[in-house]
Amino acid sequence: MIIKKMILENYGLYYGRQEFDLNPSGKKNIILIGGKNGNGKTTFFEAIQLGLYGARIFDKKSQKKYQDFLLNRIHFNPFLKEQPNHASIQIEFEYSSLGELYNYKVKRYWEKQGNDIIEKIGILKNDKPLNDLESEQWQDFINDLIPYALLKLFFFDGEKIQNLAEEINNNNEELAKSFKALLGLDLIEKLKNDLSVYSIKQLKNIGKEELQKNILETKQKINDTDIIIDDFNTEKAQIQAKMDNILSNLEKQEELVSREGGVFATKRDSLKTEISVFDTRINILDEKMRELCSDIFPFVLSPNLNQQLKNAIIQEEIIKNQEITAITVKEKLNLLKQKIKNNSFWNDTTINSKNAASIAHKIISEVGNSFIMPENSDLLIHNVSSQNRAFLVHSIDKSSIDSKSKFFELVKEKEELLEKMGSQTKQLNYAPSESIINPYIKKIGELNLELGSLTQKMNTIVDELRKIMFLQDNNKRKLNKVLEEMKKENDLDFRMSLINKLDIVLNDYNNELKNKKIEEFSSLFLDTYNQLAEKKNVFKKIFVDPENFSVTFYKGEKVDQKSDLSAGEKQIYAISVLWTLTKMSKKTLPFIIDTPLGRLDLNHRDNLINNFFPNASHQVIILSTDTEIGNDYLIRLNNKISKKYLLNFDNHCTTIKEGYFTGDKNGI
Repeated sequence: MIIKKMILENYGLYYGRQEFDLNPSGKKNIILIGGKNGNGKTTFFEAIQLGLYGARIFDKKSQKKYQDFLLNRIHFNPFLKEQPNHASIQIEFEYSSLGELYNYKVKRYWEKQGNDIIEKIGILKNDKPLNDLESEQWQDFINDLIPYALLKLFFFDGEKIQNLAEEINNNNEELAKSFKALLGLDLIEKLKNDLSVYSIKQLKNIGKEELQKNILETKQKINDTDIIIDDFNTEKAQIQAKMDNILSNLEKQEELVSREGGVFATKRDSLKTEISVFDTRINILDEKMRELCSDIFPFVLSPNLNQQLKNAIIQEEIIKNQEITAITVKEKLNLLKQKIKNNSFWNDTTINSKNAASIAHKIISEVGNSFIMPENSDLLIHNVSSQNRAFLVHSIDKSSIDSKSKFFELVKEKEELLEKMGSQTKQLNYAPSESIINPYIKKIGELNLELGSLTQKMNTIVDELRKIMFLQDNNKRKLNKVLEEMKKENDLDFRMSLINKLDIVLNDYNNELKNKKIEEFSSLFLDTYNQLAEKKNVFKKIFVDPENFSVTFYKGEKVDQKSDLSAGEKQIYAISVLWTLTKMSKKTLPFIIDTPLGRLDLNHRDNLINNFFPNASHQVIILSTDTEIGNDYLIRLNNKISKKYLLNFDNHCTTIKEGYFTGDKNGI
């Protein structure tokens, strides 16, 4: 099957006639449709299913609720003077049967007439009406041609992927649904339900009114609960649509705020605070520099004079020491002169008194001439004390090392602070006035408030839905128990006995088919997972329990905890499950994937881009945001992309145009 074209008219966000050419070209199997959140990707995804299957996609939804749904899907735009009163979906596809290729066109049209919705469906086969079928049979014809349960395997979105990923450690409802779709087990269940209805009628005929009443009451509870569950799911979908719309509006408001300089405006107070802190730190640095300048830093400014001063002070010290030494020696010589002039000084020698005076004079003269007062004593200009001299020399030496480096560190730090302060001041000047930005900020606040309220409602609905599902499970268990009691009755007639035997055969067939397909799935899944996972051959085998569809992974003989899988690995697990099931179906149907990459890390995204999208099917329709498939991925997929469309939302309506987001350098 290949979906060649889809035409939407006044459907949901799409105003007027919007046509998608979805026919792939040769080996280029990918159709890429880009759109921001709330711009119509999910509406497109929904339209294909609704166009083909109508009310079938809602299971047990009542006709009234289905008509309300169709009414809500007629485009509404407050900017239009006259609102549309009808909508339609037309899908053209090729389908091969028994070696023949047929072209089908299915058009679903509905129109508001008073308080009612009139729906029509038309089918053309090779541009000719299906005259051999009544119009009431056309929907059944589509269901037989492409079973909806099976198609759900090929049409999946981020939510279905997430459900499969999350239930890996909890319930296995989504996996069970997928297996039922693959195996056609829903038909077996329908047959069993029909047999059950027939059995209940027979109970009355053979006098088992109490048992019949018990079964009917329990079935009624199940049906009533199904309606409540449908109502909750409908409300949940409506709230989700509103949340998506608010998220889209929030994005637009934030773009407007950004355009007006709102990024700076929201930082105004923090910018002012930062500027004040910088100013305080600069004042402290100025004070430190002033203290340094009032101390020894001035020496740094005259290094040559510093050296001259140091040399002069040292030289003066030498001169002063010489003067002190000369004075001391002179005093000692005078004492010595007095001693040697005394004749008794020479008593112990051979020198007589006549020669003693001459010798004493000669000695004293010779020694005295050796300690003459320095002639450059007039150079003692500074005449500082020894203590002050030591301080000056130390200060001169220190100024050339510590003071200089410390001062310039302070200067550098101040320059850096001034630069940062200038940058912050510049940003502050960019911030628009509050009168300009406040309306946008106010609107964003209102939207966030509304989003918070809807999120709370959504959480309440999810909680209530969980409770009602629990009650529904109890009702079904009770019904099964009553049906088992019915089977144990000994006086059932022949027809009831056959029904019970047939029920056993159906159960055996169901179990045998399920076990066989689960075994095939377990083998094929590992190959599929290894194609997509970053870590190859991590698991040696997996086991799917046929009773509850719980999944067990094995590393050799060791059971691996599923909770150890990362969020990205769980996403890859979910996609691998769906891809494996579609391979097992042996059907050649298109893959339609809505926002599949949102929760994946970079490496797993790469694997999907390189291995999954190009090989998933002969036709792959991807609905993506610009953050999922950006320009780098476009380059990688370019030789596989046949067509690209962009969903443009403006003035409450979505229109389509060829191409992709801004920045796409590979436009077609």
